Amino acid sequence: MDLVNLILLAIIPPIGILYLTTKFDKKNKSKDNIWFAFFIGLMIAAPIAWVGEYVGKNNIILDPFIKAFVLAALLEESFKFFSFKFFFFDKNKIFEPLDCLLLAGAISLGFATTENLLYVFNIGVLQGGVEGGYETAFIRMFTAIPGHATWGIVMGYLASTYKFGNKNPTDFFLYVLGVPVLLHGLYNFFIFSNNLSDIYSFILLILSVLFSYRALKNLKTNSPDEILNFDKDYNSVLSFFSNKGEGFVLKIIIYICFLVLLLLTWLIVLNLELFQS
Repeated sequence: MDLVNLILLAIIPPIGILYLTTKFDKKNKSKDNIWFAFFIGLMIAAPIAWVGEYVGKNNIILDPFIKAFVLAALLEESFKFFSFKFFFFDKNKIFEPLDCLLLAGAISLGFATTENLLYVFNIGVLQGGVEGGYETAFIRMFTAIPGHATWGIVMGYLASTYKFGNKNPTDFFLYVLGVPVLLHGLYNFFIFSNNLSDIYSFILLILSVLFSYRALKNLKTNSPDEILNFDKDYNSVLSFFSNKGEGFVLKIIIYICFLVLLLLTWLIVLNLELFQS
């Protein structure tokens, strides 16, 4: 029973936040893509977790700044950023600014779900037993989970200003990736550093949540009643495997390899012995 409870405590908060964010899409046009983005986020957490596990097992001691900004923030936000850019931003899956926020946020929440499961069981339960698992789940419910959601929404908001604004695309990477890395890195650095109080992380988190909520609300209010270039069939999960354009077979192979590789990595991280006799 405790196992079921811990799993539910780990996955319900990010899924709940994702469900709430979908309510900002009043036309309900991106529902399929949002859940597909969430699935991508679930998978990309695996190789990142492997890096963290390697560092931990080999007792590699990192400076708090390097650990916060490079091992955590840069690595994690880069995976989210390139997943968002490759699967959605560059594939014309975005029809209004709000889509950027919802899709980037969904990828981030998918990542947070897998990461939360790993933290609850591989750290909470192993170090503190069942009580440690519950404590980890409850703490992260109000800290890391909303944190990942807001960093994804901030990334999407900045991407929307390039997609629908007149900004110079040459600094796209600097702002769309750099700002979430900075926010994520500062949040972790305040926690990792022995000389600073965790209250700074909490203040940064509250400000990020307020910004994200306001951005979602404003874009929902300003969302057009009708989108002229919206193609319902093209804006579905199946459209990722459609034969529109060239390279249909190549796209299928790339997507299958991508998913199989990440799934196997995810299973390895979770220490599941598939081939045990």
